[in-house]
Amino acid sequence: GTDWDTQRGFFKHIAKSNSYMAIDLTQFFSDSQNISWLEKGYNAQGIWHEQLQLLLLWGIETRLPAFLKLLPGTIPSARTIMNTVRESHLKNVILIGDKGFFSEDNVDELEKNQTHYLLALKRDLPFLQYRSQSQYRNYFIYRKRVQWWREYEWKGRRVILYLDKGMAAEEEAIFLRKVEEGVEKKSRLSRLKNRFGTLALVTDLGLSPQELYELYRQRRDIEAAFDALKNTLEADKTWMQSRESMQGYFFLMFIALYIYQYILDHLRRKKLLNNYSVHDVLWELSKVYMINVDDQMIMGEVPKVARKLIEKLEIPITKKLGS
Repeated sequence: GTDWDTQRGFFKHIAKSNSYMAIDLTQFFSDSQNISWLEKGYNAQGIWHEQLQLLLLWGIETRLPAFLKLLPGTIPSARTIMNTVRESHLKNVILIGDKGFFSEDNVDELEKNQTHYLLALKRDLPFLQYRSQSQYRNYFIYRKRVQWWREYEWKGRRVILYLDKGMAAEEEAIFLRKVEEGVEKKSRLSRLKNRFGTLALVTDLGLSPQELYELYRQRRDIEAAFDALKNTLEADKTWMQSRESMQGYFFLMFIALYIYQYILDHLRRKKLLNNYSVHDVLWELSKVYMINVDDQMIMGEVPKVARKLIEKLEIPITKKLGS
């Protein structure tokens, strides 16, 4: 954790992508009394606790992590993120921000520093122009779901509103159930109905609405991979007692995330995701050992299930594979 230069050298070595996305990833809790970066704040579950932020730079073409930095406080600013991007020395970085990041000050700061951005917007922002479903004339298909869209300008910036009609119906049904339970007022339905099933993005990029949507959803895929890893390792709670220990801990987490994502992409390429998870791969391969015999390292017996998995993955970890 104290050797930040070596960590940066490692990040530089593995960064092989042509472009990157910067993601204000998540909050991490700590009970340490010795880390000045920690600040109290709420997370998505409404928990009030000392925490810090992680910023992740991710290769868009390689689909692999490239840089990780701890950020002080609970709400990352555009200035903090840009300082991290400069420190990484990576080029062609796009900030992909979730709904909590957007503010006019942050957007102004990004534009002033010529940093591209794609930011999700909270549904209650006053400049969002919601319309009835019939006003969405264009669509594309993403993962077998139809996404309708419309676009307009706000202060010279592109705003794209997406509508998933299936999700809109589900959200309306949930709202009406709350009305029946006395939690919501039916009078609010007419005001909220056109928001159901929508996602709003603001950007300075010239990509098509479909490309922008896919880029934002890639962020969500990364969050899902990180959450899966976090839950597997129970890494969202740490007992590190210094900033240096914390940096070392999350450097190891970064390496674990790199391996996790590499395996995930390999399963995707081999079309095995319906049959195996990353946990399955790690669990089965953990049964394969190297044994020291007379000062020579030899591979132990490979269990049948592990051998079958290795053959499907087409990873030749032993010359006797398949014999």
